[in-house]
Amino acid sequence: MGIESGAAPMHWRLSVLLVAALVPLAVFWGNWQEGGLLAFPRFGEVFQPGQLAELRALNPPVFSTDGYDGQFYAQMALHPTLADPAMTEALDNPSYRARRIGLPLLAATLGMGNPAVVLAAYSLLNFAFWMVLAWLLIFRYLHYSVRGLATVLALLWSSGVVVSMDRALTDLPAAVLGLVAVHASGHARTAPWFMGFSALVKDTSILSIAAFWPRFRSSCWPQRIGLAIILLAPVAAWAAYVFWRIPSGSPAGMGNFALPSLAWWDKMQTAAALLASANDGVPTVRLIRYLIEFAAPLCLAVQASYLLLRWRPNEPLWGFGIGFAALALLIGPAVWAEFIAYTRVLLPLTIAFNLLLLRYQAGRSFWAWFIAGNWGMVGGLWLTFPL
Repeated sequence: MGIESGAAPMHWRLSVLLVAALVPLAVFWGNWQEGGLLAFPRFGEVFQPGQLAELRALNPPVFSTDGYDGQFYAQMALHPTLADPAMTEALDNPSYRARRIGLPLLAATLGMGNPAVVLAAYSLLNFAFWMVLAWLLIFRYLHYSVRGLATVLALLWSSGVVVSMDRALTDLPAAVLGLVAVHASGHARTAPWFMGFSALVKDTSILSIAAFWPRFRSSCWPQRIGLAIILLAPVAAWAAYVFWRIPSGSPAGMGNFALPSLAWWDKMQTAAALLASANDGVPTVRLIRYLIEFAAPLCLAVQASYLLLRWRPNEPLWGFGIGFAALALLIGPAVWAEFIAYTRVLLPLTIAFNLLLLRYQAGRSFWAWFIAGNWGMVGGLWLTFPL
């Protein structure tokens, strides 16, 4: 079953775009009020002594002790070659962070050497990629139906998307680049380059190269070798450069992986216990957080189950998400700790799940899967519009 034929009217598409844009506008305005564009990377007090001189000169706002991951990638944008010796002090784990050079490199290119412009570009790039995702969904998938509307809004407002924008992270840009590659995978020569760059933005994007299996299978061997080189060579070459430039240091990603489903099950038990212990004295905000932390892992389990049960190796969208369905089984307690981490790490799974539903399911089957896979993926909206 394909997507319903018949284009949605232009006024319908534009209306959906305007409604969907309320969320990124709210994210932008909330951060702007807290400290302008430099509020997005979430610079932390603990890491202030090691900040690059160019960043300290701009006096970025600090709102928490530790800050968040975007603060390290933003500083990489100031010296994307990693040649400055001060970079090893600016990053919490240089050899780990440095592998994700794509977004900092893009910001550095746009900023043309001006530190203030570079950091502003870095903070805004997630919003630019949100617009690309919105355009792709609204003009490729949106038809004149409740199913289409629900799918588009579920993706544009999903937790992983909103958190990535709110904290200037690499997850949304990497996922969008991968999705663009998927839609061009059957014919365009540029498609593998988009996927290759996606892996430079976030190395886990390499899990989505299964989207090119149909193209690989239908090609001759010289074309297959060329395709593999384009998909894998950029991230492999950069990893080699990082290994040469930066000492390996302490192991990265401790706690990021576990035996299949073990960490997920521990997460569900912990979240259920917190909900069960809640009483009338628990603040509403905390109760909402408990509910989100219980619901979101359930939804992601549904999403992974759908891809694992509906095997479609010749469908690029399925290939885009199936690696992340497997990853959902293997991620460890450090990732499952809070929804702002695991929902964005598994964002390609969420995208693939919803678009495959729209393409292949209809009627009650669609709504059963859709509700089960999305009802708990609203934590980003809670962050955007707090009580």
